[in-house]
Amino acid sequence: MSQLRWFILPLLVVMALGIVGCGEDEPTPTPAPAATPTPTPEPEPVTLRMLTSWGRTDASASEFMGILQPYMERESDGRIVIDWVADISAVPAFEQFTPVREGIYDLVYTHPFYHSEFNSLAGTNDLVNAPFADREACGLVDAINQNYVAGAGVYFFPTPNGVGNGVVLKEAIPPDNANLTGLNLRVYPSVQPFVEELEGIPVAMPITDVYTAFDRGVIEGAVLGGGAQSALTFSWHEVSQYVVRPFFGENVPGVIFNQAAFDALPADVQSTFRELWGGFSDAYRDFSLETAEEVVAQLEEIGMEVIQLTDSEGARWQQIWFETSRDRILEADATRGPELLDMAACVAERAN
Repeated sequence: MSQLRWFILPLLVVMALGIVGCGEDEPTPTPAPAATPTPTPEPEPVTLRMLTSWGRTDASASEFMGILQPYMERESDGRIVIDWVADISAVPAFEQFTPVREGIYDLVYTHPFYHSEFNSLAGTNDLVNAPFADREACGLVDAINQNYVAGAGVYFFPTPNGVGNGVVLKEAIPPDNANLTGLNLRVYPSVQPFVEELEGIPVAMPITDVYTAFDRGVIEGAVLGGGAQSALTFSWHEVSQYVVRPFFGENVPGVIFNQAAFDALPADVQSTFRELWGGFSDAYRDFSLETAEEVVAQLEEIGMEVIQLTDSEGARWQQIWFETSRDRILEADATRGPELLDMAACVAERAN
């Protein structure tokens, strides 16, 4: 009996321990660590390689790029970066259209008259003085752009700068009867009919030759785009005496963008570039208008004089500019020209 008791007692102890253990709660499992979401990477900046039709020391380019580059990078939150990789020292202005069409550069800051053989109708922009929004509202921006796309495979983004064409002279002309009779004036193709209508004699030459031509008596005057800036840039005050006001028409350069390069950009970059262009154009226009007045003031300080045309004579110059430019556009394209001229008239009406 004692042997049986020693066998049963350990068994009862084991069973009691089992019963006690079964009454305890199951152990709480350790929770797995929460998964950390992978942050969405910021979009990579898109760098655009840009060429200009003016040199880095020319205010026409340096001021434009000085506004364009920081504006695009800032307003796109760093998404669009413009790299000014070359200017006329690499490719002459009249030869720049081809390397942009071929994709060697993404875009070029230029004026349509440097490549008028591809799109003479772009000169319609210069007929009237008005901001980007008025041109866009009347359909002129889109119509000219479509001509570029169809004829050359590029996009065109205009930048009306608010400043018209200027005239600098060695001798004074009457402000109430301001013909240019018998005077040799440096011109570029778009202003030649205007000078001829005022009885002047057009002389074609690069702007870099004007100083010497004044100095040697080859010319008595010069027409220049963008007010009187070039007279200051190239020190024409040393060889000429007068600036004629008001300026006439408007100088509307712009950016030509290789179509394939633009279409290959991410969709958000394309839309951002288009959306920002109007705001940039306004910023550049405001700067240009202010600068044009400062330039004339500087020229006066260093000895040049202003010939202020009477209101009626200034209006006559404006009308001659419009009519001679209109005729040139109709000669270039009798089919599409009238439609663009109607748009220009719409722009002029809105601006006034």
